[in-house]
Amino acid sequence: MQSVRNSKLELQNSTALGETTLSSIHGQRERLKSAHRKALDMLNTVGMPNLVLRLAERCAKQSAEHSGDDMKKTFSIVIYFTCNE
Repeated sequence: MQSVRNSKLELQNSTALGETTLSSIHGQRERLKSAHRKALDMLNTVGMPNLVLRLAERCAKQSAEHSGDDMKKTFSIVIYFTCNE
């Protein structure tokens, strides 16, 4: 009977850990969405051309499927166009 109790306890611990992890990921997603909106607002404020904004948006969508290096490239492009206007 002790092994059944131990198994039940481990299952409860695993479930609690999974719930905590999902909650954390959800919070990160919300923060990233907020940062994305703020970044687009900032780019609109500095007069970023719509073409560049669309390019950045497309790259961001594609980089969600790829590595973080793609995201760095996207932001580098946006910063380059921002500084050279």
